[in-house]
Amino acid sequence: MHSFKDTSGAEWKLELTVGSIKRVRDEVKVNLADDVFTGLLDKLAGDTLLLCDVVWSLIKPQAQALDVDVEKWCNRMGGDALDKASKALLDELIDFSPPPRRGLLKQIMAKALEMQDKSIAEATRVISDGTLDRALLGTTGSVSDTPASSV
Repeated sequence: MHSFKDTSGAEWKLELTVGSIKRVRDEVKVNLADDVFTGLLDKLAGDTLLLCDVVWSLIKPQAQALDVDVEKWCNRMGGDALDKASKALLDELIDFSPPPRRGLLKQIMAKALEMQDKSIAEATRVISDGTLDRALLGTTGSVSDTPASSV
């Protein structure tokens, strides 16, 4: 079981079971039991609202017990909370997988995170060393060398 905190500091526990996966499938039309290699992770990563719908469906029994409705919960989900919810869901998906596949998924995730870190480091380097400025301003790097727009 993995958990995350929303922007108000409330902690939500994610636990994948056959029952919770069925609830997500019935309510959100997403089958979390599908092979994660079929694009499920990309689909969730590329659609914040779908990710929130999936997570809401998983935490709905907890929320109802605390008298938190979907609107109230969604208003508590912002940048860091979304990131943590996404990571908790991913960890749950990996842990729910059968042992042979679980090891492979952990290796894939470690490699994906390594590549993400390298991309961020490269982007930071390009910004800090002026490469981005030169690319945006032209090869000379001088604002005065760029043609003025005519109206």
